[in-house]
Amino acid sequence: MHTMENAPENAPLKILMRVTAVLKGEADSFGKKAVSIRTSIGQQRRHKNTKVRVLPSDWDDINMRVRSSHPQANHLNTVIKKIILEHELSLINGTVQIDDGTFHSYGMQLLSAWSNDLEDSSVTNYTIDFNKIHTYRPTLKMSCMNRQFLIDYKKHLQDKGDAPNTIWRGFRFIRKFMLAAIADGRMKDYPIKGWKDMPKYKNPKTFYLTQDQVDKVEAYSIDDAKPSHLAFIAKWFVLSCYTGLRFGDMYAFNADEHIRGNRLTLYTDKTGEIVSLKITDKLRELFDRVEWKRLHIQNQPANRELKKIQSFLKIRINMTCHVARHTFGVRCADAGIPIETTARLMGHTDIKTTAIYYKITDKRMDEDVKSIF
Repeated sequence: MHTMENAPENAPLKILMRVTAVLKGEADSFGKKAVSIRTSIGQQRRHKNTKVRVLPSDWDDINMRVRSSHPQANHLNTVIKKIILEHELSLINGTVQIDDGTFHSYGMQLLSAWSNDLEDSSVTNYTIDFNKIHTYRPTLKMSCMNRQFLIDYKKHLQDKGDAPNTIWRGFRFIRKFMLAAIADGRMKDYPIKGWKDMPKYKNPKTFYLTQDQVDKVEAYSIDDAKPSHLAFIAKWFVLSCYTGLRFGDMYAFNADEHIRGNRLTLYTDKTGEIVSLKITDKLRELFDRVEWKRLHIQNQPANRELKKIQSFLKIRINMTCHVARHTFGVRCADAGIPIETTARLMGHTDIKTTAIYYKITDKRMDEDVKSIF
């Protein structure tokens, strides 16, 4: 435990500082939680997650350490102690900044903590929304994040011409920010609660490729005359058309972790739901083409490259990584696969999301009507 003094002209101000280890956050699929290093500066707290994850039953809350009954207790406690010492050293050296009560200072702490817990794509999106608010009101105080702020900021985004779903995403960040602030004791009220004008998500139009178009992309992907980097992206696009994998799952793909026996098994990047597909001869062929390597390019650059392929093939649908996923959903609906099965294959937590694909395709309905006659 350490104290740091600020020495104004009148009298020194002593601020109590303490660094401890606690379990924090949601449990993963194995029931483990991350060990978080909590830095207390007076009444202010900031957390930084470590890579250490243990079951709550293996954690000693009183002594703030992994219980000795854990087979790796000595190693894990050594790692935790080292991180705590590093944080204490930063306190002694004065490198830790005291929160000045502004949206910016607390937001920077949150983004730093989230960078250890969330996917890079999520942190990038939250950073964009954070910077929008900071640009809108550079000196915004936490105490001023009330209902009127929500009303004014929503109007500001609308006046800028932001799309409805872009505004919805910005307020999704605000909601996450405020809930974290309340949990950390930085905010008392939750102005979003009961607010009827909270931006809502609008389902965008669902675009997908026909089988003929998928075949064209597949032919492009195995044409040795085509640029190798475009061919590789095309191969992963086709893979998604046959598996429904999200971009995040393609980007994080690891054959050693995700191929178990004769199945593709992974926890989806977005929802954490498990997806398990049998490796058919066709899927094995497609994975062989990408040499069982992940899609190594970020989402937006990948979409820009897909537009080049789309233009070359004269496909009118705006090809993106997500269009491949939509194509898989429509293919499942066309094939008459039960909606519950498609939902599991796509890692959907809400079957209403899956129902969109069944509303698009008329093939099954046409067959049912035909059977009447």
